[in-house]
Amino acid sequence: MSRMTWRPPATTPTITSLVAIALALVLGAFAAGAQAAPPEQFQMIDLGTLGGPGPAAALAVNSSGQVVGSSSTSDPVPERHAFMWTQSEGMTDLGTLGGDFSAATDVNELGQVVGNSDIPDGRTHGFSWTQAEGMVDFGTLGGAYSYAFDVNDNGQATGQSSTASDDDHAYSWTQGGGMVDLGTLGGSISRAFSINGHGQIAGDSSTEDGDLHAFSWTQSGGMADLGTLGGSNSGAAAVNDSGQVVGSAELVDGPRHAFSWTQAGGMVDLGTLGGPTSAATAVNEGGQVVGVSTTTDGFVHGFSWTQADGMVDLGALNGTFAHPIDVSNGGQIVGWSTTASSDDHAFSWTPDGGMIDLGTLGGASEARDVNENGQIVGYSFNADGVLRAVLWNPILHVAVSVSGKGRFNTERNGQVLFTLSNDSVSFDRTRGERFSFAGEVASVTGSANEATLTGTGTWNGKSGYAFEVSAVDTAAWGRLEDTIDVVIRDPEGGIAFTSLGPQLLKQGDIVVTSASS
Repeated sequence: MSRMTWRPPATTPTITSLVAIALALVLGAFAAGAQAAPPEQFQMIDLGTLGGPGPAAALAVNSSGQVVGSSSTSDPVPERHAFMWTQSEGMTDLGTLGGDFSAATDVNELGQVVGNSDIPDGRTHGFSWTQAEGMVDFGTLGGAYSYAFDVNDNGQATGQSSTASDDDHAYSWTQGGGMVDLGTLGGSISRAFSINGHGQIAGDSSTEDGDLHAFSWTQSGGMADLGTLGGSNSGAAAVNDSGQVVGSAELVDGPRHAFSWTQAGGMVDLGTLGGPTSAATAVNEGGQVVGVSTTTDGFVHGFSWTQADGMVDLGALNGTFAHPIDVSNGGQIVGWSTTASSDDHAFSWTPDGGMIDLGTLGGASEARDVNENGQIVGYSFNADGVLRAVLWNPILHVAVSVSGKGRFNTERNGQVLFTLSNDSVSFDRTRGERFSFAGEVASVTGSANEATLTGTGTWNGKSGYAFEVSAVDTAAWGRLEDTIDVVIRDPEGGIAFTSLGPQLLKQGDIVVTSASS
């Protein structure tokens, strides 16, 4: 699938320098910082490693929760291998193409993984991995190396490869057709960073004049020059299924501005947040564009742009810098930002909740991808300075409403009448040794058709008693399939009453409703 996320454009014609620059930027930005605990909105999970001490990093996640990236292994001489992680299986080693290094860069909705691996002679090739076929070598366009960046749900991948003349060219790869050279805009190099569900590819290419221009490529139309905003250079970062391409382009007087391009409207300047420069990094299927922009104060903030609202400042985590990297179709934006203490932390931004600090494992962190379920992946340094792959799972806030009235029996304690609500509970034993309990509810938790109520109350008029009630609503009214489980403790913690586990109602009904946010 199209990740629709930004890949940093190289300023030199070699992929080696691109990788070196990107690595230097990551390592420079992620100096160890102060630890921050993740907030209640997300649960941070360290995905572990392939047996080695680290490093490990997660780069992409699909809607099924399959996470891909790379991790150190437990070999006598630790290597770094591509992995897939799932909730049920944990981290699985995807192997290599015969060398000692591989890294996954993307995963589509079918679980097909693309990435890069060393071959036995140390050169790097792009690959595709599936459960059925294992790791498949993309080969090259006649040169020494190739790199894979993105894959759509049809299994079509894109990236760049060296040619026989040692130039870098963008390519399209399919299982049936292999690697196809997309050509250039008249110059010697081209690079592809994003592919949509229809096989439209976006990237940049040198022109006959030696400038670098954004391009859109389709099977029917070939490579189209998207032009600039009046200056010499431009670059595309991502393309959505509507064919909307985003990136940045130079103005007549030199600064770069974020742009959105469509076949009908051409290249549109998205403006800035008051400063001189901006750049788009991702676009979702609704046409929402995210990126970075300088502000009037000279800071660099993230932005969200829509046709209706224009450019909106996302702010920063009390710092001066924020860098959005991906946006879901629901408008959830993830990336990283500096904090007030100048640490780098992963963030999530939504229109309703604003920017949330996702916390770290002890050092700096960065969010790289978000799926349509709100799951976020990325990486964080731990307190020992080791890079770890991280998954942030959203914690659903569930509002639960409970009501109930009826009767249940227990083997030891006989018949008990009860009432339940979000505010209060009552229990009255009417046979055997009788008691009466009235409680005030302090908390209600649950999900779907289950609820747990806790609080304190009075037992035969004596205060200081605590209760916990678990109720299950089967939605089978009149069939007496609802259950209730009750424990009441005296002020010393001893059990004053227990239903001895969940009991079926003998009469009445329990209703539990919930709403997630």
